[in-house]
Amino acid sequence: MSAGESITAWLEEAIELRHGSAEDPKGPIRGAPEETLHEVLDLLGRVKQRADRVDELMTKTAMARSRIKLAAEDAKFKAETEMYAATRDRSARKSEFTSGREIEADAKLDSFEARRSAHQVAQLVEQANTAYEVLNQISRQLNNIRSDLRARLHALQFEASL
Repeated sequence: MSAGESITAWLEEAIELRHGSAEDPKGPIRGAPEETLHEVLDLLGRVKQRADRVDELMTKTAMARSRIKLAAEDAKFKAETEMYAATRDRSARKSEFTSGREIEADAKLDSFEARRSAHQVAQLVEQANTAYEVLNQISRQLNNIRSDLRARLHALQFEASL
């Protein structure tokens, strides 16, 4: 599985954890009952499990993003090096009727594959950045739900003590 496919799979899993049932027999967390102390405790546990998994997915994405950024820098450097080498080679073979723009255009064509690879890795960096941001939002949402449930739990405990 490629890095892009892995990141997409992690993102899809996180979205399912936040909004879907995520193979939980009790279903999605949205709309789950939270009227009694037992229901709130159960839902709090389910949300915690989902939040923990999303945190794990965020860590994996952050690590992948770091590796991809390094690969992008390497690919960019390689593409620039190939273009400079091609420019040098073209300049050495130029005729009196060859302009600088023609040499540059030919050098860009000669280094096209390296430049294309650099572009593809740069797109993968963008995908990883976007996925990380979405995972971060999902993590915050789940933590907010946990905070709300804890507040609900304290309110129910207080009512029960009266």
